[in-house]
Amino acid sequence: MTTSRIFIASSGRTLELAKQLRAHLNPDYCEVDLWTEVSKDCVGESILTMLKEATMKYDFAIVLLARDDVVVTDKGDKLKARDNCVFEAGLFIATLGEKRCFLATSVAQGDLPSDLSGIIYIPFREPEDITDPDACKRAMQPAVDTIDGKVRKLGRFTDRAVSQAELLELEKRDSAGGELHMDQVVVAAIQPVEDDYVGAGRVRSNIDDGNVRYVYLFPGNKEGAQKTCQLLQVVLLAKQLKGPTDASDWRGRLDKVKTYRDEILAELRYICDEERIQVFFLPEAPPLQYCIHNATDKKNAKLYLKRGEQYVVWEVGQPAYDFWEKARTAYGAHSPTPPKAVFYGVPGFNEQNGEFPDFIRALKEAAGQYFPGIGNEVMSLCYPAAVGNSQPVNPA
Repeated sequence: MTTSRIFIASSGRTLELAKQLRAHLNPDYCEVDLWTEVSKDCVGESILTMLKEATMKYDFAIVLLARDDVVVTDKGDKLKARDNCVFEAGLFIATLGEKRCFLATSVAQGDLPSDLSGIIYIPFREPEDITDPDACKRAMQPAVDTIDGKVRKLGRFTDRAVSQAELLELEKRDSAGGELHMDQVVVAAIQPVEDDYVGAGRVRSNIDDGNVRYVYLFPGNKEGAQKTCQLLQVVLLAKQLKGPTDASDWRGRLDKVKTYRDEILAELRYICDEERIQVFFLPEAPPLQYCIHNATDKKNAKLYLKRGEQYVVWEVGQPAYDFWEKARTAYGAHSPTPPKAVFYGVPGFNEQNGEFPDFIRALKEAAGQYFPGIGNEVMSLCYPAAVGNSQPVNPA
């Protein structure tokens, strides 16, 4: 089951209550962060910036409110929650909705200020010693029971836009907390998003261990050729790269290609034979940029549309499946010829297209640059139909 991310806001005084609440929520579907941990990762940022980022990152929010977090007004006749509690609750309600925000409090509901009326109320009996772990555990059990059930029922917040990094985080097997089943990931983009250490490692892990196939739709131009070869290079070197710094070292990657040339070609043959990666080149940039998880699964397909720098869920299930069926038919991606290759030109962008020979030259040059000494072999495996149309480019 895919885990939902939960943010807990509390005062410093109620931190032990927050810790016990986090410790006893079911980890099978609850992934919980405390505000103290999130704030440490946002050094130099304002509290407002941290909270705004949290509303985009988390699926649920819990605000812990104890008696000391509620103050009496100047007139002395009405209780009022501290401003930060009201602000945090309001920010999450506005972003996530009332069903995804919880108020765990030891204050009687009738004594709570009207500012907090929209949030799900979960009462608890405040222990005498609010630093005692066992007492806090017992106090939080009603909240654990209520929140576990709500989170399991609602699941992840799919209507919210996600960043490229968050989308990549979802691009994991379901057994590892992601969305992927043994199926297909489709990416239509101006350039790859998985050509860095984290992205390439994710692709490699999925195709090796998760029986996942990748289909890319990229523009067939010089930049597309360069970016495609970069993606392929980093994916093939994923096992040799030690971290982001290693992956960003251009010269170091070229040295690794020369050192591990036999292993790289063996890995590439595996990718070809198992059809794990297929790249379809278009005569121009795709009109829409999108990513589809489980693209050939009528039940679990999920289509993300890119808007600006973020992705939003566009279709889920059958409609997402139907979208890809129509697209793959138009692009000749059902049964591409020849089989067991990586690179393909879509119908209308092939030997009969006037710009196609220039693109093939650019692709061969890029293969030579990114795979020194084995550029021809790489092209023979990836694009056998194009080999022999021009002189090989294999810089040492």
